[in-house]
Amino acid sequence: MAMLTIGQMSAQTGLASSAIRYSEREELLPRAPKEGGRRVYDPEILDRLAVIELAKRAGMTIAETKRLLGPLGSNRPAAQAWRRPTRDEIQEIGERIASLEQMKQMLTMLTRCECPTLEDCGRALRKGETCRDRHYGWASRGRLGPSDVGPKAMRRRRDRGGANDIEECGRHGKQDRRTG
Repeated sequence: MAMLTIGQMSAQTGLASSAIRYSEREELLPRAPKEGGRRVYDPEILDRLAVIELAKRAGMTIAETKRLLGPLGSNRPAAQAWRRPTRDEIQEIGERIASLEQMKQMLTMLTRCECPTLEDCGRALRKGETCRDRHYGWASRGRLGPSDVGPKAMRRRRDRGGANDIEECGRHGKQDRRTG
């Protein structure tokens, strides 16, 4: 089979030549021999480039991709090769989703803020209240404090089977009254 130039590789993969050279510099691809001063590649490298792009789209780092690929031609079963990196990545994504959900809830609560100044918001947070607690008399409950924001606090509440206090504090009317 005829060797491919970097331009031909770029045309077939849709990747920029610089991206292919970068993959080579990062040792994701073997060094290409040169013919007449130009890099030439074995067409089988197209398969490796496809896996590199798949790993990149899945959010893997270069180091993770290197471990995934292992030595060229190792012929490891695909399921075995993908299992650990994808499991780790799925767990990391779950943590990021939890963090983003927490941020979304915090931003939603802040859109309902009725504090006259930002300093009042800060005072309420330091006292373990929300902005709405100050206006609706919920301060005695102390539901939200500095240690209650972020993904770890959200996981603690979820693991204890607790409700999502931030969302509940943002509602109006009788729904805000919690029992027991």
